Amino acid sequence: MFDVLITSDDVTRGKPDPQGCLACCAALGVEPSTVVVFEDAPAGVMAAKRAGADCVAITSTQSPAALAAADLIVPDLTGMTWPPPTPSVAAATRAEA
Repeated sequence: MFDVLITSDDVTRGKPDPQGCLACCAALGVEPSTVVVFEDAPAGVMAAKRAGADCVAITSTQSPAALAAADLIVPDLTGMTWPPPTPSVAAATRAEA
């Protein structure tokens, strides 16, 4: 199902340190700036942003205010598509977050 799986056994520093995100990007051979991370916790959002990735926060366990550092905040993944349909939609969702 997944090409790469990074767990706490693979890193020495946990979130909000970006080590896990960076390790995953390295294993995939991609730059963090080309990645979208889905998170439901403030520490995870911070790790993604510190790694240089875009982040979609899901408010399943935290309030939108707690996840405010994310690029996009959604209540769940229903109807979620990536990439957004057009560049203008991507810009608008970032401006609203």
